[in-house]
Amino acid sequence: MGIQGLSPNGAPLNPVCRSYKSNMRINTMSHMLDETGGVYHMGYADNTPWHGHGFKVDPHASPEEWRRKCIPWEVHKVPTYTSAGVDRFVKPIASGMIDQSTQGMYNLIRDDNNAALSAVSERYNVHTISALMRIMKRLCDKHGFLMNTIGSLDGGKKIWALAKIEAEYRLIDEVIAPYVLLSTTFDKSGETPARLTETCVVCNNTLQYAERSRPELSISHKRELDEDKFVNEIVIVKQDHEKFVEIASNLVETSLSEDQLAEMVIRVASRGKENAVEDYQRMINDHIKNELDPAEAPTLRAIDRVKDQLIKAMANSPGHNLRARQMTPWGVIQGMTNVVDFQLPTQISSSIKDKEQRKFAESNNRLSRSWFGSGQTLKEIAWREGVRYLKAA
Repeated sequence: MGIQGLSPNGAPLNPVCRSYKSNMRINTMSHMLDETGGVYHMGYADNTPWHGHGFKVDPHASPEEWRRKCIPWEVHKVPTYTSAGVDRFVKPIASGMIDQSTQGMYNLIRDDNNAALSAVSERYNVHTISALMRIMKRLCDKHGFLMNTIGSLDGGKKIWALAKIEAEYRLIDEVIAPYVLLSTTFDKSGETPARLTETCVVCNNTLQYAERSRPELSISHKRELDEDKFVNEIVIVKQDHEKFVEIASNLVETSLSEDQLAEMVIRVASRGKENAVEDYQRMINDHIKNELDPAEAPTLRAIDRVKDQLIKAMANSPGHNLRARQMTPWGVIQGMTNVVDFQLPTQISSSIKDKEQRKFAESNNRLSRSWFGSGQTLKEIAWREGVRYLKAA
């Protein structure tokens, strides 16, 4: 028996479900591409999704050259000062200011404009931009990585570098390009991670591989960044790409029945919740009988909204007609990835009035969410749900 609310080919069936007007807001991050000094602090090697902003850089140029051209500044941890008289028990320095580093209070300062990025404790370790570029240089010089993108978000509070790690490869007719993403933050919002990200060439969907045999490599700012150890562990992350290819090859070769396809869509739209299909069917039946618990109505609206976006992406997004995506778990994963990367609403400041600037801000919010925010989690859920069908086979 098919799931009510989906037609046999996965299209929406129940008009009641499609009539919901959801006011659900997806949590997004407000980071925008750094435009300090009227210059976009970003560099790219290939076609850019950021409307041409930033600097085009030779991918064979060294990471140091990338940095000098795109992010020619550094972040330093400096003592916090306050006006004399605020605390009469602290000895003021000559300028009439009080050094609060004795109380463990510091600021992270960007050295080109002296902007304070965050207040931190003495235990906080700065993982500098220079250190990230030294790591990238070793990866490029010794391990065959090739620089692809570098950038700064939210006034310098988040830095990332993306490097291609292998030649492109095919999954039937799907062309995939593998990368390693290295990033850090200066606002206490995250650690310093390195992880695989796979880009589907035909549509720029960016996948998040969620079935690694080892945890994602990530260094807390409570620890110093051991560059030698980090480089060695990133090389191990690179090796995980082989496991990705193995699983992805099985995903494109696994055929789903119409019921299985519908079930996977519901499970993904329900964020992988246990008993998702049964709960969804029950809520639909209760709604039709006007017996739906009001407390469950927002949940049903949220699931239906993501379900409809996912079905639309599977039917219409770039690459939807590839054989690798036809009635396969891979097709659902690609659909969810397209929703995250291109469809979910973003929160844009009302102070941005210009149409092009709003479009630009939206694109950068999507980038941040796709790589670092809630979108990353949604992609991982889709991947895990797809793998369930391999384990069941």
